[in-house]
Amino acid sequence: MTYTDAAGNTFTKTFVFKRGDYAVNVNYSVQNAGEKPLEVSTFGQLKQSVNLPPHRDTGSSNFCAAYVPRRSVLHAG
Repeated sequence: MTYTDAAGNTFTKTFVFKRGDYAVNVNYSVQNAGEKPLEVSTFGQLKQSVNLPPHRDTGSSNFCAAYVPRRSVLHAG
């Protein structure tokens, strides 16, 4: 997925799937079109999309995940 903002900065998010592997790798690329450093951070969210049968649905989430935020400063170049 690629997004270019009004200043010409390009942000790309790439999902990497490997046959026989359940892990999904995510790569991020930022192209700074300006002369000043960009300060960016990532945000991730996982949502479970399994619909349980009524007799198994407890009304609460059966899914747990951890998120660790990362901040980066990117310079032109």
